[in-house]
Amino acid sequence: MKSPNIQHRNQTKLKRARIRRIFFALIAVFAIYTFAYHNLSYGNAQPSYDLKQKNILHYTESSTRLIKSYTTGRHSDALTSPRKHVTLSHLAEKVPDSQKSNSTTRNITIKVDKPRIMITTTRDYLCGDTRLGNKLYMVAATYAAAVKYNYQFVLLKDQRCIWIDVLKDLFTTFNTSVTYLPYSQIRLWRRVEEGPVNEYVPIQPQTINFSVSGYRQSWKHFQSEAEQDGVRQLFRLNTKYEIKANRLLHSARAKFSAGKDAIFIGVHMRLGDLLKPHRVKHGRRTANATFYQSAFKAASLHFQTDVIFVVATDSVDVGRTILGDLQTTHNVFWANGTAEEDFAALTKCNHSIISGGSFSFWVGWLAGGETWYFADLARPGSKFYLHHHPKEFFLPSWKPVHIY
Repeated sequence: MKSPNIQHRNQTKLKRARIRRIFFALIAVFAIYTFAYHNLSYGNAQPSYDLKQKNILHYTESSTRLIKSYTTGRHSDALTSPRKHVTLSHLAEKVPDSQKSNSTTRNITIKVDKPRIMITTTRDYLCGDTRLGNKLYMVAATYAAAVKYNYQFVLLKDQRCIWIDVLKDLFTTFNTSVTYLPYSQIRLWRRVEEGPVNEYVPIQPQTINFSVSGYRQSWKHFQSEAEQDGVRQLFRLNTKYEIKANRLLHSARAKFSAGKDAIFIGVHMRLGDLLKPHRVKHGRRTANATFYQSAFKAASLHFQTDVIFVVATDSVDVGRTILGDLQTTHNVFWANGTAEEDFAALTKCNHSIISGGSFSFWVGWLAGGETWYFADLARPGSKFYLHHHPKEFFLPSWKPVHIY
């Protein structure tokens, strides 16, 4: 019987031998992982190798199995046998034949997405001296191009540009989904010009970040269903304007004791600036009483139910004079709010009667439904007539009303 001292020395030897085996196994696994990482990072990525050709251990399951075998004591013979020099070939021999035969070489393609091209509206147009309707054209054309070409739509971040605040105030998406960049980051971007005034010129794809200039007053900039859906999503009203518009329509229905199936027709009368001498000289006509009488009659005959005309204008007194007796023969409700409140109310109507202009266009476009428009906007032979393109400005499905 062996003495306790001899047993203790044997146990100590066994423990030391086991520790050495584990240490060398860890060194071998580290070498394998280093080699595999080198091949994944440089050249064709090949995480598995043919053990017969490379004598390399499969660096996932096999290496884990090998470490486990040493720590669980399955290789007890290795603990009592003479010390061996551990090599990669030696470790490879311990991989089962089934795993060797199943080991294959495959390539891994690592795809790195390129940064998306960014597109914006040129600052001097977006922040220039024009009104809401023009701004919506500029932004809509730019956004539609972003949808079409899968670009990233961004806008200028500038406290001096009041129209950014107007868009944020009126539409919810400008507060949630639009990226804003300082002018210093976009001022050197390529500038894509519009071409002749009020003539449709498509926005061509670019290879670098760029800004879109021009008024872009044509529905053709957002023709596809995806582009139109994108623009409608961009111009979703903020909650406060939704509430005000719904309250106004509710008040109109109550005033005329109309039923739930009553139809609202938004009427926009652009008058103020068009009555100025320089506008008249330029050839811009103003929709008169004859137009509204014809449009009201056509709309009333088109629908066989209660019709309420919600009217908004920039010159209420002149507007009331033009409508005259229509205010007694038809259900006319005046929306005497701010430009943004009137815009929201008119876009929430079912159909539209518009006098022409960019504000009128967006009222009809966002409301959807039937739209009757003033077709004699330009006086023949005038400067404005030369630059006016009705087929690009008014939708083909809209109904023209001629008075001349």
